[in-house]
Amino acid sequence: MMISESITVKNIHKFADRYGLMRQSTGMYLMWKVCEYFQPNLLLEIGFSAGQTFGLLIEAAPTDAKYVSVDIDYSRRHVFDQLHQSNPKIKNIDFLEIDSTDFVWTGPKFDFIFLDGGKAQVIDDLSKCLTLLHHNSILCMDDYNTNEINTAITEQLLGQHNFVPFLAGDQEMFFHHVSHSADLFLDEWIQDRARNFMHFSNMDFHGFTVLRANTPEIFVANMSMWQQALKFYNL
Repeated sequence: MMISESITVKNIHKFADRYGLMRQSTGMYLMWKVCEYFQPNLLLEIGFSAGQTFGLLIEAAPTDAKYVSVDIDYSRRHVFDQLHQSNPKIKNIDFLEIDSTDFVWTGPKFDFIFLDGGKAQVIDDLSKCLTLLHHNSILCMDDYNTNEINTAITEQLLGQHNFVPFLAGDQEMFFHHVSHSADLFLDEWIQDRARNFMHFSNMDFHGFTVLRANTPEIFVANMSMWQQALKFYNL
């Protein structure tokens, strides 16, 4: 499946609340392409909301992937359920309605972890999740450019656990282990055909070179135009 065929993307307006969407066009594209390329089989998301990001994860990941969702409040889960009720992957999801500080995992390590919980708990969430990653795992931190998340990254992650940043959007930053190469993904996979309507450039993040993706404002403001571009460029 391509992102232009995604049920989540086609129904993106249903996920908006009074603050807008949790994930804009750049973030949705990056989340999809990371899962499409690295094919994680065990995924964890902390911070579900209405399930916009989670919908992308279950659509882009392999058929037999397993998922764990942690959130203290699933009051908007009905949006996700209505859209994905016929997806056979639903049976592979464990929904845990708990505070992330109470989350305990004794199973195998995760291939992909997305942290989008409360900013007050980010240090605890990050510290806990770092023990749940292996050398081929991908970690994604939401709101990396806010003071709380940036501080957690610099104090808990960079230079301490051999996980380094390699990709960033407007809100999201992706990390991988130093022994895990993402060169082909960065140079070709993520940019192929998307260069026609997205911008890619290297940026410095605390001494690390990170590929920064950006979508022109016209596609951010007009989601249907972005969807048309995805379809036109066969993405």
